[in-house]
Amino acid sequence: EMGLAESFRHPLLGSCADIAIQAPAARELFQIHGQRDCVGSVCVFPLWDKYQPDELIGFLALKDGDPSRYNEGMATDFIEFFADLFSWSLVTLREHEKLQRESTQDHLTGCHNRSYLMKHAPRILEFAHRKKMPVALLFVDLDGFKKVNDTLGHACGDQLLIAVAHAIQGIVRDYDIFVRLGGDEFLLL
Repeated sequence: EMGLAESFRHPLLGSCADIAIQAPAARELFQIHGQRDCVGSVCVFPLWDKYQPDELIGFLALKDGDPSRYNEGMATDFIEFFADLFSWSLVTLREHEKLQRESTQDHLTGCHNRSYLMKHAPRILEFAHRKKMPVALLFVDLDGFKKVNDTLGHACGDQLLIAVAHAIQGIVRDYDIFVRLGGDEFLLL
């Protein structure tokens, strides 16, 4: 049985029954819960990554209870144009989220960085002030870390930083702010 990506390499239009024959992997996508067979018609457009045209990122699927609503003779220029705009928007959003994450995440340890602290610490401090609650600040500096790098190498030092970061991340609460300030210095607010 062909997978969904291969089934929908090109737009598909037609009755649910015809599409289920052309693309058996898609049959369950168009069935109404509790019905054995798919009824009506469907129009399915593949969504492609605008930067990597061979990378399928999803599908735009339209279904109608009328078996003749979507058919091969139907003009689909507008829907195809919309599908392209939609896929480009999704890719742009995904890239924006990736940039946001990378700008506030330490590349080595995966924990947040100083930029994240500067952006979110005022929120915690304001909340604590408003609720008249104490705030704790823990500064962690790994004593002797330079000696690890000098004697065992930077790869070993990196592994130590990762292990320390993961150990601390495992005990902090979701609303705490834990960051790697740089080098062997961490901060927990």
